[in-house]
Amino acid sequence: MVQLFLQRKTFKLLISIFTLLNLLSCSQRNEPTTPDDQPPPSGTFTWINAQKPPTAAINSLMKSQIDYLFAATNGDGILRSTDAGENWEFYNNGISDSIIQCLACDSTGNIFAGTLHQGLFVKRVGRTAWLQTDLSGKTIHSLGVNPEGIIFASSADTVYRSSDSGQTWESLSTNLIDRPVICFLFFPGGHIFAGTYARGIIYSNDTGLSWSPNIISQITIISLGSNAINDILAGTLTQGGLISEDNGLSWNNLQNGFGESAYQFITNSQDFIFCAGIGDGIRRSIDNGQSWGKINANLRDLYVYSLALDHEEYLLAGTATGQIYKSNYTSRQRELPGID
Repeated sequence: MVQLFLQRKTFKLLISIFTLLNLLSCSQRNEPTTPDDQPPPSGTFTWINAQKPPTAAINSLMKSQIDYLFAATNGDGILRSTDAGENWEFYNNGISDSIIQCLACDSTGNIFAGTLHQGLFVKRVGRTAWLQTDLSGKTIHSLGVNPEGIIFASSADTVYRSSDSGQTWESLSTNLIDRPVICFLFFPGGHIFAGTYARGIIYSNDTGLSWSPNIISQITIISLGSNAINDILAGTLTQGGLISEDNGLSWNNLQNGFGESAYQFITNSQDFIFCAGIGDGIRRSIDNGQSWGKINANLRDLYVYSLALDHEEYLLAGTATGQIYKSNYTSRQRELPGID
C-alpha cells in the first residue's frame, strides 16, 4: 500500500507514513469535506467549482505570460484554461508522464513541467507540443525562476539551473544526501532559500553555486513565501507556519488563526498573503502575516494543494480530490464579506 502511494503522490508529502496514508484516503473521497452543504448568503465571499474533466489531485496551478492557466495533476497530466479558469481541457501533447509534480513559466513565456518519472518537459512559445529536456528520467520535485530569469529544478539531492531557457542545465550539489529541495524562494542578487525534505532550510548567496544550512533543521519545509517587507514565511504539513524577520537568522511561529499546515503561499498585488492548507482550507492575511482569516465558504475539499491568481487576481484553488475552485471576489479587495 505504501509503495503504491509513493508512486502516486508528490514527494512533498513524505513526512510520515501515517499522515501520508490519511492524505491518500482524503484525496480519494467523493464526499465534501466541509460540514455545511448550504449555499452562503448572497453577497458573501465564496468559491465556485470550475468546469473541468475529472482528474486526480491538483498538484500545482500556474498563470502563464499570456494569462492562460495551467494545472498539474497527480495522474492525468496537464490541464489548460484559456478563459481565466472557468473551463479546463487536457493539454498533454508530447507529455509521457501522467504525474506532474510542479510547473513554472520563464520570462519569455516558456512553460516547464516537472514529472515524477520522466524528468522535465518544456512547452516553448509558438509550439503546440511539450518537449523533453536534458533532465529526462529524473524525478523533478520543484521548479522556480529567479528575478534574473534563471530556471531552477530540483531532483534527489541535486539542484539544476539553466540560464538559456532550459536548453542546457548545470548540476549544483546541495550537500544533502538523498534529501531533495521541495520549494524555492528567490530574492534579487542571487539569494535563494530552499525548503527541503527532513533537512529544514538551506540557502545560497551565489545563485546556487554553494549552499549553507539555516538555523531550521531536521524538519520538512514544504512551502516558502515572503511578505511586503521581505520577511520570510515557511510552511510545514502538520506543524504550522514560521516567520523570519531577520533574513532567516531567527524564526517565530505564525499565529493568530494560521492553522496547522502551509502547503503554498501566494501574494497578490496588494501584498495580501494567501495560504493553502492540508485540512485547513485557505487563509488570508492583510497585515504581513501577523493575523489570518479563513476563506472557505463553499470550498468542499479543505485539502488544498495549490493556489494561483488569474489576470484580474481572482483566486484559484486546486484540491486533493481533483477539483479547481475560483473565488467570486477578486483577491484585491481588502474587505471580503464572510471571512472568518
